[in-house]
Amino acid sequence: MRNRPNAMQPAKCPALAKESYVILAICLLDLVLTGWLIDTKRATEGNPIMSFYLSNGIGMMIAAKMVLIAMPLFVAEWARRYRPRFVHRALRLAIAIYISLYILAFVNAGILACEYPALQLLGR
Repeated sequence: MRNRPNAMQPAKCPALAKESYVILAICLLDLVLTGWLIDTKRATEGNPIMSFYLSNGIGMMIAAKMVLIAMPLFVAEWARRYRPRFVHRALRLAIAIYISLYILAFVNAGILACEYPALQLLGR
């Protein structure tokens, strides 16, 4: 009898997808930038979930952010073993949405407009 590959058998994949590293980098940048903006009183946390954790201290917000990022990435990396093409596409979509929402939030809030007058035009 020949060994046939089973459709539900996990594929061998590298440790983490490139997209997962990109999401981790974006989230860490988001965390550092949010901390800086809050510390310099230029912004408040706009995400109600993160705002709740921030009200319990910056350490709690950092811990919550790490858990809320690690859990979905863990699930995505597990699923990637079975459906790699779908997961790569889903992670790329997540990256595009995350960056788009981040840019939209910055433009809408006008956080950098006072320092960079050219950005004031974008907020209109």
